[in-house]
Amino acid sequence: MGLFLILLSTFISQPAIHSVDALACLACSFVTQPRHCDTAMTCPQLNDVCYLERRTNSFGEEGYALGCILNHSCKNVSSVNHTSDCAQCYDKDLCNSGGCGEPGFPEDRGHVGFDCPFLLPEGRCHNIDICREGEVCSVTGKDNFGTTVFKSRCTPKDECGVHQVGVLIGKKRYTSDHHDCFQCCETDICNNKCKMQADRQWGSWTAWSLCFSHCNQTRSRSCDNPSSLQGGQDCFGLAMQTQGCYTDQCQIADCSDLLRLNATLPSGVYRITTPLTHSKSQVYCDMETDGGGLTVFQKRFNGSVDFYRNFSEYENGFGFVDGEHWLGLKYLHEMASLGSYQFRLYIVRYNGSKGFDVYDNFSLGPGTNYSFHIGSRLRFSGCESLINYESPDGKSFTTYDHDRDNDISNVNCAERFHGAWWYNSCFRFNANGLYAPGKTNITNMAYTDYVGLNATTLMFKRI
Repeated sequence: MGLFLILLSTFISQPAIHSVDALACLACSFVTQPRHCDTAMTCPQLNDVCYLERRTNSFGEEGYALGCILNHSCKNVSSVNHTSDCAQCYDKDLCNSGGCGEPGFPEDRGHVGFDCPFLLPEGRCHNIDICREGEVCSVTGKDNFGTTVFKSRCTPKDECGVHQVGVLIGKKRYTSDHHDCFQCCETDICNNKCKMQADRQWGSWTAWSLCFSHCNQTRSRSCDNPSSLQGGQDCFGLAMQTQGCYTDQCQIADCSDLLRLNATLPSGVYRITTPLTHSKSQVYCDMETDGGGLTVFQKRFNGSVDFYRNFSEYENGFGFVDGEHWLGLKYLHEMASLGSYQFRLYIVRYNGSKGFDVYDNFSLGPGTNYSFHIGSRLRFSGCESLINYESPDGKSFTTYDHDRDNDISNVNCAERFHGAWWYNSCFRFNANGLYAPGKTNITNMAYTDYVGLNATTLMFKRI
């Protein structure tokens, strides 16, 4: 037994090295039942097995120690009698969730996956969670100064696209200097990391087409490089780009201009010219919802972009326009200054229920306060009113380094709620809080309560 105690102490105190063929074992020094252990480790050696030992502590309490041990060092001592020694070894993932007379994981459970909401280097994630019905395991990988770091969780299955039988995938983006990925899978502890896969690659863009009467030109590219390998994907991104021609007769200021010029344009990324400073900017246009012509200024759906940013970043914008992003307060102010606008918010809750809320007379004041203004509530579904308690109407934009909220206790609402918003005092809609679907915490991206949302989209449209 002494050898096992030394090995288990060593394995728990040091980060594991992941190997795709190594076992994943529950790892706890003392729990009342084996399956009550909520941490796991990937064994550091291929010839390791999972281990379970019943022991008694200094208070006379009986409990269980779990972890990895070398196969040749493991000796089974089986007994269901709690007065006798019991130690057992297993050669399958998480098989040390039961034994010595205690039950293992129930058959009707969901998948067990690593649950680490913050980005960690490979092998540093040990917390686990049992997914609910309709959920799968997921992992997001991101390059951080040359080291790929990961965060993982249970994810609703409908957020992941089906790639082949039994395997679900998300998305992966490569550039010349970084690697990001989002993947899903349907077996226990399969989200230990983002596997390096070979995806198909885009060919070169064609030349821009000539400008036509609707004031836009297009270019295209083909996903024609070699086939994907080891579960890799087809190309991620747009096969066609459209931009305005920007002649004197064609100044596209927002997505409603595009809709007016060409009602058949699909949703996607377009280039506009802001009406005051004539700056060129890319925006995502929703050309389907509510008749189309909606300009998206905030979109969140997978936690791939950190929204806890300073005021300068919120003023200038951040993220990927075709993914999670914030457009930028200075652009939003200009684009909502031409006439009468409607504001629309859209949310998806953790249980899959959806809601939207639409208001008239939307505008944004100039910097540095960028005050938020909306009028009457026009239509809604599945949402409480945004302009009741803690309304953002007339409030200035607050970040952790730019406190402009109305809280009388001198608390910075953005710092307290780990977000950025037109806070009153303080919480109603924490659209830019932490991405933690289904979790309950004041710092979450949430609406009217503290339960984390799956997705949010904020849009406006000229009427």
